[in-house]
Amino acid sequence: LIGFMGTGKSVVGIDLQHRFGIEFVDTDAEIEASQALTIPEIFKQLGEPYFRKLESQFCLNLTQYYNTVISTGGGLILHDQNATRLAKAGTIFLLKASVDSIYNRIKKGLHKRPLLSDKDVKQSIETILKERLPIYEKHANHVIDTDNKSIQDVSQEIWSLYCE
Repeated sequence: LIGFMGTGKSVVGIDLQHRFGIEFVDTDAEIEASQALTIPEIFKQLGEPYFRKLESQFCLNLTQYYNTVISTGGGLILHDQNATRLAKAGTIFLLKASVDSIYNRIKKGLHKRPLLSDKDVKQSIETILKERLPIYEKHANHVIDTDNKSIQDVSQEIWSLYCE
């Protein structure tokens, strides 16, 4: 699962795990566990380039995952080598949402979002999303708009597309 923060990657991945009995891995959670730091702490103490390096290292080990949904951090797919490795590992689903939906989903946890430290959070979301969306779309096998859909509806849509 790829896409911008707040599009539902983690919650949908967890739902897919529970409903369909498949494994689930969240790259951000794996990185936090490996570093014993939160993502904001990694950004603050070690910098974004270090974090991106950790994401790329995760992608080196994708072959160890079979029958697994992987929720990626929003920037992981932006690096060509990561995108290539993800494409070889399986089907890529892009979860999309509007700026307003993203903002409403993440506004209570902004302290966990190091890329959104600006005062005009909606503008920051819009700017970053505008840069990233074409890259996300380029690498996606399927695109799912999560606006006005329940987690279960998105999970079912992914499962249906995957099983075709």
